[in-house]
Amino acid sequence: MDCVLPDEIISEILSPALKISDEIFSDTLSTSPFAIYAYSTSAYLLVCKAWLRVSTPLLYNIVVLRSKAQAEALEAALKSNKDLGSFIRKLRVEGGYGIAMRTILKASPNITDLLITLAIWSSDAVSGLCQSLSLVDPIRLILHDVGGPGDNKQNIQLTKKVAECIQLWKRLKIVDIPFTLGWSTSNLNRCTVICEALKTAPSLEEVIIPVPTFMQMPPYLTEIRQNPILKRVTLKQPVPWDWALELRAHIDSDPLLKDLVRFSISEFDRPPEIAPPSNPLFTPMDSVQQEVQDKIWSRIFYFVFDANVLEEQLASDINIPPSKEPTRETYTEEDFPSLGTMLVSKQFKRLSMPYFYRHVALLDYGDFDRFSATLLGDPSIAKHLISLAVSQDAVLPEIPEYTSYNFEELEQELRDTPPEAEEHLLAVLPLLDGLVSLTGAFYSVAIYPPQPQIYHDTLAMPWTAFQALASAAGATLRRFCVQVVPPVGAQSPLALELFSALRSMEWKSLVEFNLEPTPVLAPGALANLECISLVDYHPSFLDVLAAAELPALRRLFFHTNVARSAERFLERHGGKLRELMIVTVDAGDVNVLNACPDLPFLICCTHDTDTKYVLPSIELFTPSQPHLRLAKIVLDVSLYSRKEEQAMGKFIKAIDPSLLPALREIQVSQLFWPATERDIAKSVWVPWAEYLLTKDIKLTDPDGRHWTPRLTTLKAGRRR
Repeated sequence: MDCVLPDEIISEILSPALKISDEIFSDTLSTSPFAIYAYSTSAYLLVCKAWLRVSTPLLYNIVVLRSKAQAEALEAALKSNKDLGSFIRKLRVEGGYGIAMRTILKASPNITDLLITLAIWSSDAVSGLCQSLSLVDPIRLILHDVGGPGDNKQNIQLTKKVAECIQLWKRLKIVDIPFTLGWSTSNLNRCTVICEALKTAPSLEEVIIPVPTFMQMPPYLTEIRQNPILKRVTLKQPVPWDWALELRAHIDSDPLLKDLVRFSISEFDRPPEIAPPSNPLFTPMDSVQQEVQDKIWSRIFYFVFDANVLEEQLASDINIPPSKEPTRETYTEEDFPSLGTMLVSKQFKRLSMPYFYRHVALLDYGDFDRFSATLLGDPSIAKHLISLAVSQDAVLPEIPEYTSYNFEELEQELRDTPPEAEEHLLAVLPLLDGLVSLTGAFYSVAIYPPQPQIYHDTLAMPWTAFQALASAAGATLRRFCVQVVPPVGAQSPLALELFSALRSMEWKSLVEFNLEPTPVLAPGALANLECISLVDYHPSFLDVLAAAELPALRRLFFHTNVARSAERFLERHGGKLRELMIVTVDAGDVNVLNACPDLPFLICCTHDTDTKYVLPSIELFTPSQPHLRLAKIVLDVSLYSRKEEQAMGKFIKAIDPSLLPALREIQVSQLFWPATERDIAKSVWVPWAEYLLTKDIKLTDPDGRHWTPRLTTLKAGRRR
C-alpha cells in the first residue's frame, strides 16, 4: 500500500536518515569515515513508491564513491536516468576509478562540493577524472592525501589536472588542502603543484589547512598569500587551549599572516572562567544548619574523590563480560586525590576523610609501613576502607636516600630479606572487616578478554595472612586478586568457606589442600562466586572446589593449561559455565567442549609467557559429538607476519561446522578489516570471512564488526 503522507512530511522524516553531515563528508584523515560498513540508505527507497519519489533526490544529493564497482554502478544509473545527475551536489571520490568517472562528472553539472584524493596508486586509472574535471565548477574543493603512494604516473597526472582546474574554475571560493610539515618528498611535490596553482585561482577566498606541526606555519603559505583576492587562511581543527596563546603570538609576529590566519580554540581543555566574587567575605552555606552543610559537602566529596566511578565498577566488575566493557580502569593515579581537599578546613577534613580512605592504593616503598601505622594509630579509619590495592614494593621498607648506590642490587637485597611484612599484614587485616576488594597493585577491568592481574611484582600474601583475611573480611569481600605464598605441607581448605560474599577470584598459589575428610568443603560454600581466574594452582585446589555446589559460577578463565586435574571440576561445574577461556598451548588433554555441554562462549588466548605465535589445537574444537550450544569463539592470539595470518586462515577453515551447529561468530583479536579498495584486494582475511559466511558464521574484529561482501565490478566480477 502506498504512503498517503504529503511529500513534504516524508522528506522531513527521511532527511535525517539520508543526510551525511558536512564534517564527515569533508573528513580528510588517513582512514576514511566511510570505511566502516553500514547498511545502505538506499533501502529506504524500497518502502513504497512515495518514499522512492521523495528519497531519490535526497539519496543522490551527496554521493560517496569508494570503489571501482560503485563508480560503475553509478555510471550505469546515470546512463539509464539522466535526471539523477542533476540531484548531485556533493561528490566524494576516494580513488581514480577509471573511465566511469567521465560519465559521472559529465552528468553532474550542479556539483558544489568536490572531494578528490591525490593518494592514487599506480594500479588505479585516473583517465576519467582527468578528462572530465573541467566539466564541473565546484564552489568548494577538498583534497585528500596520505604518505603511502609515492610519485607515479597516475597521481602526477591527476595532481597536474587538479592544479590546472583550480586556475580555471570560476566559482571556486574554498580549497581545503591536507598538507603539513614533515611529509615525504612525493607529498611535498604534490603540495608544491597545488599551492602554485592557488596563487592564481580567479575566485579563491579561503584556504583551509591542518593545524600546523609544532606551531610553525607551513612555508607554502608564502606562495598562497600572493593571491590578491585571498581573504583568509583557516585552520581546519580547533587548536588546543594550551597552544592557542603561543600560536597567536607566532601569527601576530608576522605582518603578512596577522590578518590572514584564523583559528578556533578547542573547548575540551579550556580552563573554566571564574568571575571574581562580588563579596570576597562570602562563606557558602554560612546560614545553613551544620547538619545540612555536612550532608551537602559530603555528597560533593563523594564525587570529588571519584567514589561513584570506583563503586560502580566494584558492583559490576566480574571480569567484565563483553556487553559491559568499562571505559576506564578501576585504579589509576588520578583516582587517588591529594591531601589538598583535606587541608582546606577542619570541616573539609572531617567530611572528606571517609572518602579519602575509601579506596586506597599502596604502590611505593614504605607505603604499607605508613598505612599500617596510620591504621593502628586510629583503627576507626578501617571502617571507611572498601577497596585496597597493595603492590609487592609497598611492603618493602622505604629506600634510604643514599648519595650513591646500585638500585638493582639494593632492591634485590630487600626482596631477598623481606622485613616484617607478614607481621604487619597480620596486624592490619583483622581490622578490615568491611573490605570489598583486595588486589595486588593496579587492577585493570578494562582489558577484555581478561589478562592475568597477578604479576611478579604484585603482592605475595603469606598463607597466615590469607586466613586472617578470611576471618575478618570473608563476609564482605567480593573481589580477591592477590598471590598466596604456599606454606609447608597440606592445609585445611576451611578458610575458603568463610568467603561467603566472594564474587570474583583470581588465584595464583601452589598451596596444597587436604582432601580428607570428605566432603572437604560444605556444599553451600562460596555460594556467590561467579568468576574464577586461574593463573597457577595446585591440583588439589580444583578438587576442593569440585566438592562445593558453586551455584553462581558462570565464568572460568584458565591462564595456564587445563590439566587433567581439572577434569573432575569441569564434570561437576562445566554445565553451569557461560564463558570459558583456555590457552592456545593447551594440548587438548581435556576436551572442554565435552565437559561443558551448555557453553555458549569460548576464548582461546596466548599464554602470558609465550613470546611466539601459537595456534590452538584443532582437537579443542572437535567434540566427540556435536556441541549444540557454542555460539561464539574468541581467538585472542598475536599475529606478527603474513605467514601467521595464513596459518590462522587454515585453522579457521579446519573447524568443522557440523560439530558446532550453533556457532555464529569467530572473533579474532588481531584482525583489522582493510579500509581501501587496494587493501581489500590484498587482504587474506576477506576470502576467509566470505567462506565462513557461506557456513552462516561471521568473522569479526575486536570491536565485533563483521565483514560484508562489497559490490562487485560489472566486468571482472571481483569483490571490491
